[in-house]
Amino acid sequence: MAYATTADFAELGLPGQATADWPGTSVEAALDAASARVDSYLRKRYGVPIPAPGADLVETTCALAAWTVLCTRGFDPMRPGDQSVRQRYEDAVAWLEAVAAGKVEPVDAADDATPATDEGAPTVESDEERGWGVPVLGDEDL
Repeated sequence: MAYATTADFAELGLPGQATADWPGTSVEAALDAASARVDSYLRKRYGVPIPAPGADLVETTCALAAWTVLCTRGFDPMRPGDQSVRQRYEDAVAWLEAVAAGKVEPVDAADDATPATDEGAPTVESDEERGWGVPVLGDEDL
């Protein structure tokens, strides 16, 4: 399962002119390979694949795939745009290493983004125990 679509890649990976001569299946293959690599970092801490990847996983997948496409197409170390793609790749790998080490948590798109609140039933507290709700058995009940 790929964590990013070709539309995500066009927005977060490489601009359309950079992949104009690439068939869509090649971009999809790069996204599949990048997703598998993401899973290799996540699998020790999470069940993979992540069913609803958040924006951080989508962006990381696109950065890895963009580097794969750029290396296959041809990397020019003198072009600032190519250097930017390499830097995004290195940043993505560093983030994945931090996730694998437990230093950061990926955002799950299905996670509740509201502040932590107790959504359960109200609780009642008392300084002295009254025994309510707990049957007390005497010798005659045994």
